[in-house]
Amino acid sequence: MPSKILIVDGISTNRIVLRAKLSAAFYTVLQAGSGAEAMAIVEREQPDLVMVSAALPDMTGEFFCKKIKIIEGGGDRPVVLILPFANQSALITGLGCGADQVLFHPFNDQYLFAQVRALIRGRNSAEDLYLRENTKRSLGFGDSAAPYLPALRVGVVTEDYACAMTWMKPLRLHPRHKVTCHTPRSLMRDIEDQGVPDILVIGISSQNTESGLSLLAGLHAQPAMRRTMFLAVIGNGNNTLAADALDLGASDVLLNGFDADEAVLRLTKLARRKHLADRLHHSVRDGLRAALLDPLTGLYNRRYALPQLGKLVETSVTTQQPMAVMLADIDHFKKINDSLGHAVGDGVLKTIGQRLHRLMRPCDLLARIGGEEFLIVMPNVSADTARSSARRICAAIGMVPFDLPDLPRPIPVTVSIGMSIYDNQQAKPRPCAEMLLDQADQALYDAKSEGRNQVTLSRPAA
Repeated sequence: MPSKILIVDGISTNRIVLRAKLSAAFYTVLQAGSGAEAMAIVEREQPDLVMVSAALPDMTGEFFCKKIKIIEGGGDRPVVLILPFANQSALITGLGCGADQVLFHPFNDQYLFAQVRALIRGRNSAEDLYLRENTKRSLGFGDSAAPYLPALRVGVVTEDYACAMTWMKPLRLHPRHKVTCHTPRSLMRDIEDQGVPDILVIGISSQNTESGLSLLAGLHAQPAMRRTMFLAVIGNGNNTLAADALDLGASDVLLNGFDADEAVLRLTKLARRKHLADRLHHSVRDGLRAALLDPLTGLYNRRYALPQLGKLVETSVTTQQPMAVMLADIDHFKKINDSLGHAVGDGVLKTIGQRLHRLMRPCDLLARIGGEEFLIVMPNVSADTARSSARRICAAIGMVPFDLPDLPRPIPVTVSIGMSIYDNQQAKPRPCAEMLLDQADQALYDAKSEGRNQVTLSRPAA
């Protein structure tokens, strides 16, 4: 689906010209002739990018930039402020008012489209984060976004180390940034010693165009730097070089060389984007953990364990290696909960999870798949070895009473284990996860019926 771009300009001719350029690049273009009309379109159409003229019939472009950032869902929507002529002071003012980028008439088309692509890429990442966080909050999970930005590591890279030191001085005034200087030759060694920077400021001039772009592209391709932001410093207003830098991975550019005020503003915007990207990464990681792990014990949950069991069974059948499937169930767990309380019951579950985990091999699968039921899968073990392992598990649980908080004395806890075995002598029927799990469940029932705190083995029919 094409990205939507809203053009806001009181002069219809300007809108028509810009619309023709963007439509030819396969963007869906919306138009507004005033700030008020644009605000209504933003709320209704949710464009991916807004491009606004500095002078509107009802407000200034700078005021529009401030206003759009405070409407619901507008904070992450990139806004480009279009000025009638190049003016560094006006550029600084525009960035300070909330514009994500400032462009000047007349446009260089290559640079224009490179900026549009870069801004929409950033927008898509931010939108993904907002969708995830809004979903979590609507379900009652997660907190609002952190109101502050964490300390960031900023690296300055130029061929001339003295130049890097000059650039570093104004950036060091920002209290949340730790700034370091590097040359291209020392950078990778410095990263090994000091860690990966959150933001890299890279000097690329007409004298080192090829090497500068190669450095940027190479760093952007490094797996360890996939979440690093890059600010390219371009000399002499070279639009073509700036466009190449954006397409090769630069997050933003200083088009007219290093200006301290502009650099600090752009660095602050990149810091916010970096913060959003990191929150997205952690949100995905935490979401995966929540989907795969039992929150009480930290073990794998049923959702993860059963498909993995199927894969392990398939591997054992294919390689003709034996395996064991065990179901361990806490004896009289309901009595523990009813007499001592659910907090004690939770403590028992966590302690059993810890004891089981210490007995597992790296290749074993351990999961909590029910209230007091644990699944243990041991690949490449014989029946005798599996039986010995199961007995050790029973002993590890039952021989040491559970010393839990708020209890006057330790309490005894035992488990019963039902086990099924697959070995390469069993050709019929072909085993599957459901069959081995059912056999282990029946063996567990037998262990409970025969007095608990024991291991019962069920062999598949040959």
